[in-house]
Amino acid sequence: MVVLFLSGHGDIPTAMDARNNGAYDWLVKGMDTDKLQAKVVAAMHEAGLRTQHHQERAAVLGRWNELSPRKKEAARLIRQGWSSKLVADEMNIGVRVAEKYRSDVFETLWVINPTELDRLMRDFEVQ
Repeated sequence: MVVLFLSGHGDIPTAMDARNNGAYDWLVKGMDTDKLQAKVVAAMHEAGLRTQHHQERAAVLGRWNELSPRKKEAARLIRQGWSSKLVADEMNIGVRVAEKYRSDVFETLWVINPTELDRLMRDFEVQ
């Protein structure tokens, strides 16, 4: 959701408060029609981007939830650049199991390396 405020009686502190609390923009009543239309178009574009991000996040979280708790634990280590050997030692599992976890995490989350895994987990707030 994107909120545009339109006011004829607003002041700067109120406008700043609205923006700081998530409003997309604050518009002054009586502004030029072309400017108003441009602001509405920009807000609609932003709403589309936010909707797309929420849909992508839901898809990523769905894939994340397909992983077992142990694979999620491995993913958290792998995203930090840990080798399979270090993951195995930390999790008290064999190296081949750690390699399998790495492979399963990458396949399930559609990433190809720890850098992409880190970006995905950061961008979509995967814990």
